Amino acid sequence: SVRLLTRTVKSGARLRLAVTDSGSGVDPQSLVATVDGKAAAVTYAAGRATVILAGVPGGRHRVAFKAADYQELKNMENVPQILPNTRTFRTTFAVG
Repeated sequence: SVRLLTRTVKSGARLRLAVTDSGSGVDPQSLVATVDGKAAAVTYAAGRATVILAGVPGGRHRVAFKAADYQELKNMENVPQILPNTRTFRTTFAVG
């Protein structure tokens, strides 16, 4: 599951999300984020993902975030492009 922890962040701050998987666990290498359609760097530790908001100006923005679990590679190893254990999360946030 993915959940936005704060909907408003200060300029220069980072967007934080709770990312959990009760089964095999979150695969940190699977994490991908975009802000307003542009790739954004992501870090992950202790169930929290941090999206780096470098160069994101004040105002409302859209974030899209994808995460997969460790089981992902085992489930569909012979079928490309199918990601049943991948969560895609989209929402808006504000930089103020």
